[in-house]
Amino acid sequence: MGGMMSTDQISRKIAHLFLIVLLLLPVPVDAATITGKVIKVVDGDTIEVLQGNQPVRIRLNGIDAPEKGQAHGNKAKLFVLELVAQKVVAVEVVDTDKYGRSVGDVILPGGRDLNKEIVAAGYAWWYRKYSNDQSLGRLEEAARSAAAGSGRTRTLCRRGCGGSRRGVWLAVSRQTEPESR
Repeated sequence: MGGMMSTDQISRKIAHLFLIVLLLLPVPVDAATITGKVIKVVDGDTIEVLQGNQPVRIRLNGIDAPEKGQAHGNKAKLFVLELVAQKVVAVEVVDTDKYGRSVGDVILPGGRDLNKEIVAAGYAWWYRKYSNDQSLGRLEEAARSAAAGSGRTRTLCRRGCGGSRRGVWLAVSRQTEPESR
């Protein structure tokens, strides 16, 4: 009598097993959207967003901007600050980096993409190592062309440009001198 299970008992056991299997499956943590007020601009490619009562550090996806202490690092930070300070943004999280920061695309009020705005303005580069987004490359090239066409050039490069050290971005801006007559 005690050895046989009813159909009802078997169905419940199967449902429990199915639930346990579902709970054990990996859930993509990175596939999320964070919405909150920007409370800090760390530098040209990193911000903090207040989600609930918790600050979340966001590394902007697909771009790299000069760091504090590097040429134009402060200008890049100020540019981002003008666009996002105390504004509510949506962050489409795509990954988590080795420092535990959420990596994402930041959408500004009105729908503009912060990451692309920074590159288009010439304050960041397309980070090819971590992004396949060709539109960032086109924006970077357009920013270079616009700077050159205005008589102002900004050369953005990595190692080997102007004596920069390995792994350090160097941004050199120079105003072209008018030709003497």
